[in-house]
Amino acid sequence: MRAVIAALVLSLLTTTGMHAPVVAAADNPGEIPGVLWVGPMQRSNVGGAVYDRVWRLELPIGRIAVIEVEGDPGAELGLYLFDETAITLLSADPLKTSARQGGSQSIVATLPAGTYYIDVNGRNPDAAYGFSISVSLVEDKTPPTATLRLLGGGLRTSSTTPALQLQAYDSLSEVTMARIRLSGNDWGDWFDAVKDVTVRLPQLEGSYVVQAQVKNGVDLISETASLRLTLDLTPPVAELRSPAQRAILTSPRPTFSYSFSEAIKGSTWAQGFLLTRNDGVAVPGTYDYDPTNFTATFTPSISLLVGAAYVVRLNGITDLAGNLARSPSSTTGVETWSFTFLKGEIGRAH
Repeated sequence: MRAVIAALVLSLLTTTGMHAPVVAAADNPGEIPGVLWVGPMQRSNVGGAVYDRVWRLELPIGRIAVIEVEGDPGAELGLYLFDETAITLLSADPLKTSARQGGSQSIVATLPAGTYYIDVNGRNPDAAYGFSISVSLVEDKTPPTATLRLLGGGLRTSSTTPALQLQAYDSLSEVTMARIRLSGNDWGDWFDAVKDVTVRLPQLEGSYVVQAQVKNGVDLISETASLRLTLDLTPPVAELRSPAQRAILTSPRPTFSYSFSEAIKGSTWAQGFLLTRNDGVAVPGTYDYDPTNFTATFTPSISLLVGAAYVVRLNGITDLAGNLARSPSSTTGVETWSFTFLKGEIGRAH
């Protein structure tokens, strides 16, 4: 009987000029893989006994997809977008979701070339509701931009694996991937775009150019961003100029002066030079650093106590690359010496 009815329907379609829709044998309008999307707009219904309507979107080249659903009055709908790894609606994680209250839903997604599944889920258990769905595919012709900087600033580093900050921007598509290299070398593999990256430099002092590229969701690649770094592995040498260790102190507020073999970070001088009494009480004072001749000074703002013992400590002072300064008599970057202030008498060192 079913064969007879099918034959009558086929005969009717043929004689009236109507054509049955072409549906692949594996297509399933209620589950992945859905039916092939033919746009830009379609009309369907979902709800009641029909839980989902699924379309398969085939993109030969990357596009920005704007997917919009508008349900009839009273419709409660959800909109979900899956990539080609999805096998079933129940087990797959969607790329994008729009599940606000009501029947108006929308998704905007940057999609590389590939296969995607669009699911409209009906949340009305009582009956099916009609809806319209549209898919607009926008071409992104503008590649992203990228810049590189040394984390913390500057152009010198003492690390052979310096941390860099990769700043990337795309006005339309999202920046998705990045790659990095030293100039003249092959590009490394693409990796998920992150803000902070590292690069490996040779164990050899010198100037190196680090390069980076990023690409967006439609595989447009940025111009190459470059950063010239100087790898400096030599620590600066700090030499005491005045007063001499174990010196006679005639001033209650002596100026302590150090010279360095190269430029230092001025902020580390104020943090790294400390004058204390022997009981640990710090002596306040004024810190100065002259970047033209690499000289740093400290002058107490209060008078030293007659007969009191004092300790000078030098630690944590670095050059512009981050190398720890050391004195000729120390290889650890820490220098400590002490003295006693005797006004009008001979100071004796300890």
